[in-house]
Amino acid sequence: MYRVIRIFFLLLIVTSSYAQIGSTSPYSIFLLGEQHGNVISQYAAMGGGSTSLNSMKTINPFNPATYSYINSNSFLLSTGIRHNVLSIENSTKSQLNQTTLFSHFIFAFPLTRKIGSSVGLLPYSDVGYNVNTFDQDFDAEMIYSGDGGLTKLYFGSSYMINNNLSFGVNASYLFGRLNKRKKIIFSDDFILNSRSNLSLNLKGFYYEVGLLYTKKLNDDKKYTFGLVFHNDTEISSTQREIVETFEYSGQVEIAKDTVLRTESSGYTLLPQSISSGLSYKNNNVMLLIDYSTQNWSDFKILGNNENYYNSQRFSSGIEYKFQQSSTENFFKNLVYRFGFSFLESPLQISNLMLNETSVTFGVGVPNNKSRTKYDISVIYTSRGDTENSLIKEQILKIGLNISYDGIWFVKRKYD
Repeated sequence: MYRVIRIFFLLLIVTSSYAQIGSTSPYSIFLLGEQHGNVISQYAAMGGGSTSLNSMKTINPFNPATYSYINSNSFLLSTGIRHNVLSIENSTKSQLNQTTLFSHFIFAFPLTRKIGSSVGLLPYSDVGYNVNTFDQDFDAEMIYSGDGGLTKLYFGSSYMINNNLSFGVNASYLFGRLNKRKKIIFSDDFILNSRSNLSLNLKGFYYEVGLLYTKKLNDDKKYTFGLVFHNDTEISSTQREIVETFEYSGQVEIAKDTVLRTESSGYTLLPQSISSGLSYKNNNVMLLIDYSTQNWSDFKILGNNENYYNSQRFSSGIEYKFQQSSTENFFKNLVYRFGFSFLESPLQISNLMLNETSVTFGVGVPNNKSRTKYDISVIYTSRGDTENSLIKEQILKIGLNISYDGIWFVKRKYD
């Protein structure tokens, strides 16, 4: 067991030491990049809602009140990978981008019979785009590109107040860098080209509070209500920008003059969010609905309001498993999940809201010969259109989650 825990924390350190490019969307130029949402395959397959879900076998880092439900003599490890396929289309052309990356490393364990804790590393957002346009007025090619991302390292604990109610808190450290670049390449060789590089470094803590209430109707039926809240939080930020003129020597860019070099420090306001969810479990069927909202209209970078809109997300999902396992029919041993979600985006482009719709599917694959289980999720998302100079995106996300249920501090018996 100790070896497993040491390997887990080593993976945390290694993963946090390098950046992964998880987005190739032009829309990641906005906000703090493209937010990842729920990356745990079990929950992603049910529309991404998990505010009201608790289990002794699955970690739910999106509601800290769930940690106290972990079995008092076991610990849980979970990690995963994701493969994203993005189709981008405008009125004149289309392209296909693909990325594969690690999704998370999380660990949960009991402290007492009523207190459970969890620690882990989760992606928060990604920036990744490369857009070329031609400006007729300037007679110049405009090249916009960006990369980087934000990651959160969290530690949380929860306390089971009674058999029906639990309360929990996550303390998350958000860190990372976002890079945005712009080049102007003039058709006239006698005019110097220009390029700008802007980097934004962020680091700081924010806190989430969660509640979970469960009402058992009998041994097979129960309702669960979940609530998660975090308030406006100021994250320390440093922005550096450099603007230069340059010319080409063959394919090599040769810097000529530095037009601007600035560095400013302040804060980025991470806006308040509220999530609520309700689930109903009846023996081998579970239904859920989830609703969340975030006040992006309050979002600020270095104290400057960014003029976005409040977002809302609605999710629903269902999980089904056969009552009796089968040694003859493999498919009767699987757990089946389906879901749907709708996001009212904080982005408004050309007076149109950039909303997105997703349908989800997944399966859970048990491994009866070990304490490991596998979960697969498939998500199809559509947003934008090709009208009004917008970009239409169709995204296919395939996730694989591997979970391990280990034995936690069980005393050995000797004859």
